[in-house]
Amino acid sequence: MANILCVIEQEGGEPTPCSLEVLGQGRRISSALGATLYVAVTLDRAPGYGEDDVLAKLASGGADKILLLVGDSFGTPAAESTWETHGAGLAMAWDCCQPALALIPATSGGRELAARVAARVGAAYLHNAFVEVSNHALCIGEGHGSSARVLPSELDFPVVATIPPGRYAAAAGDEEAEVEVLQANGVHRFVRHDDERRPAPLQASVALPEGFGPLPASLEGARRTVSPQPGLAIVELPTAKGNLKIALGAGAGEVSDADFAAEGSPRELIVRLFAKPIDPTVGAPSEPRR
Repeated sequence: MANILCVIEQEGGEPTPCSLEVLGQGRRISSALGATLYVAVTLDRAPGYGEDDVLAKLASGGADKILLLVGDSFGTPAAESTWETHGAGLAMAWDCCQPALALIPATSGGRELAARVAARVGAAYLHNAFVEVSNHALCIGEGHGSSARVLPSELDFPVVATIPPGRYAAAAGDEEAEVEVLQANGVHRFVRHDDERRPAPLQASVALPEGFGPLPASLEGARRTVSPQPGLAIVELPTAKGNLKIALGAGAGEVSDADFAAEGSPRELIVRLFAKPIDPTVGAPSEPRR
């Protein structure tokens, strides 16, 4: 096993007790299997002279290498990290050390982080896990008694496991650890707001009957004009093969240069065709001209 990663949560500027327990078990496993133990910890700024208490505690707790993730977005360290606040930092730490095993405190935030980073990298996720070494082999599982689920000792995929408080004891290291500072400012936080989920408007022009109500979101950016006749709507959509002209509503079949025509309520037809984003490179809608 090459690398093991432990994620550290903080409260009041100190590693939480569960984080030190996770670190302790990571140290014991790393020593038994000859692995390098990485620790990921976040701060809003790199510590100055005499301000490295957190790093000193992690080094004495057993870390070989400390990945110090620094960024304004981390702010004051909270007891429980969330994917919104710390997901991008954890993803950066994972990419840096490519661990075979990641250990995370089983807090509500830690469980969220663990499940989502496991999904991101295609790892197995074990909740409230036990992670030990037996007969010089790694033993990872979850559950109790006959219902316990144990993974094979020879793994060809990474594992992310959350460790509940009190399961393992903290450990003592040699008080020396290599520190690598990773600047996380500007890193995407994996959070998208509602306005970012809205489809981009189609670059179209629409001729609408007077009094026509709101357009679907995908047509909101279209250039609007007044329809040449009541009850008829005409949509001109640029495509890779030229403009596509769509006639909808009363008298649509009489629009000689339309590539597509459908009789009926123009409002209902527009909603039916444009309520979802349409890729203009794929050509005209499939309904034949009538």
